[in-house]
Amino acid sequence: SQEVISALIYLTKKRGLSLEDIWRWKIGLSTTGYFYEKVIFPSHDNEGNLNYLVGRSYKNNGIGKYFGSGVPTNEVVFNEYLIDWSQPIKLCEGVFDAVKIAENAIPLLGSSFNSNHLIFDKIVRHGSKVILALDSDAVQKTERYVKLLESYNIDTQVILLESGDPGSRTKIEWKKIESEAKYLSWSERISSKLERIFR
Repeated sequence: SQEVISALIYLTKKRGLSLEDIWRWKIGLSTTGYFYEKVIFPSHDNEGNLNYLVGRSYKNNGIGKYFGSGVPTNEVVFNEYLIDWSQPIKLCEGVFDAVKIAENAIPLLGSSFNSNHLIFDKIVRHGSKVILALDSDAVQKTERYVKLLESYNIDTQVILLESGDPGSRTKIEWKKIESEAKYLSWSERISSKLERIFR
C-alpha cells in the first residue's frame, strides 16, 4: 500500500536504516488508532515479552513526532533481550540513535536518567561499563550522569559530538566515530582540559 511505501521511504531514505535494521528491530507500521501514520519500534524484556512501544510519525503533519505507549520510561530497559550486561552498555537518547550505534545500545527514550531508572539499577547490579553517547546539546546532562554513575563506581566514558546525534549519522560514520574516539572518563577529560573527546 501507499502507507507502507511512505513508511519504508522514511525509514530507508530519510533515516538511513537498512532492511536488516527494520527486521532486527521489528519495526512495524500502524494505519489505525493511536499510532496512526507512525512507524512503531517495539521493545521486549529479557524474556522476549513486549514491554513498550515507541511510535514515530513519518509524515510532516505538524503533530508531535514521538509517541510512547504510556508505561513510565524509567521502568523500561528498551529491548533488553538484545543486551549483554557483561559488555559495555552504550546509552543514547532515542531509538534511531540505538539503531545506528547498534551493538549493546540502550535508548533512554529521552534524556532523563537517574537512580530511579531500571536501566541504572541493572547497570549497578551487573557492574557494567557505560559509554554515554548523548546528543551534542546534552553536555551538562552528560556531566551529571557521569558523576552519578561514577559515584557508584561504574566505569563511565563519553563520546561528545560537536553537532547532532548518533541517529543523524550513517552506521559507517558512527563506527568511525567510535573507532577514533578517545574513551576518557569525565574526570580525565576535565583534568586534561580537553575541549572535545571526539572531533
